[in-house]
Amino acid sequence: IWFHFGAADDPEGRSGIAHLLEHLLHSLLDDVDPFLCFNRTASTSKDRIRIGGTIGERHAAIVLKRILDKILNW
Repeated sequence: IWFHFGAADDPEGRSGIAHLLEHLLHSLLDDVDPFLCFNRTASTSKDRIRIGGTIGERHAAIVLKRILDKILNW
């Protein structure tokens, strides 16, 4: 999952917000069944945040729905 928000989008004088958001988004995967998503990864670059892992093709929709539900319930 790619989010079009990265280090270049941090407000001036407040670096690290994209990196913090990366950690928060990655933590949303903690509740996902490890059989659905494993080898979880996260990274922040200049223009995006990437949250990923090894997700079976038939489970991708389940994992994405759980992440989006958590974001909406923040």
